[in-house]
Amino acid sequence: KRALASAHALGEFDAVAEKPLTRVLDRGRSEQVRAVALGSLLDTWRADPSAKRIKLFVKHARSPESGTRGTLLRFLARVPSEQARDIYFDLIDDARLPIESRALLIRDLAERAEAVAGPALAELLTGKHDAELQAHALQCMLDRDLAAPLAVLRQLSRSAKSNDVRFLAALARDRL
Repeated sequence: KRALASAHALGEFDAVAEKPLTRVLDRGRSEQVRAVALGSLLDTWRADPSAKRIKLFVKHARSPESGTRGTLLRFLARVPSEQARDIYFDLIDDARLPIESRALLIRDLAERAEAVAGPALAELLTGKHDAELQAHALQCMLDRDLAAPLAVLRQLSRSAKSNDVRFLAALARDRL
């Protein structure tokens, strides 16, 4: 309880508390306390969402402790598109990170300009990406009406390991 109250209190000091709050992220024992510390850091980090900060964000973000889903997406939206793909793909493939945070990265990619979103989401459909994340990428493509390569959709609709991925790939293929 004290650690949680301390994380909340430190958050009131904005930039001055960045170092102690970052230490809480690195060393805090409680997942909830780390999530609260991260939520307190988001306003300070918003001006400069570096690769290191994004990695800490993905590792520790929890809604609602760190902020609403919208707050978390607004932080990610500050990452320049040319950097987002490179930074995000390493994190999306890291199975040690929470699936919810990795899905937020996919959602952020999906909300970017079509020239960025389409190729990035299509790339997630190939290779050895987690089936849940592939399904999420397909759903985002369907929501945005982005076309995936027909050959990829055919292959996924026939032989994907996940029923969800097979279904969504068939749905996307039928939209072409």
